Amino acid sequence: METSIQNLWQLTCRKSEEEIAKALVSNKRQDYLFGLKQEFARYQFYSTMINDCDKEISAFLEQSTQQKEEVVDDIPDNKYFKR
Repeated sequence: METSIQNLWQLTCRKSEEEIAKALVSNKRQDYLFGLKQEFARYQFYSTMINDCDKEISAFLEQSTQQKEEVVDDIPDNKYFKR
């Protein structure tokens, strides 16, 4: 356990290795575990939603770049400023 903490511990960390090791020991409180499960489920949900959005955006961009560009003739003329 200590070797993995030593690999993760950085010099900029304010806590000592012993304090980090104590913090990693579980107290198995059910309310904390329930909260962690909820947050993990939320993370998974948003990850799948973001992936779905990325796929839709990619498909839209692929479709729009393959379409023939149409010439737009109905561009309005410049309006002149009147005093």
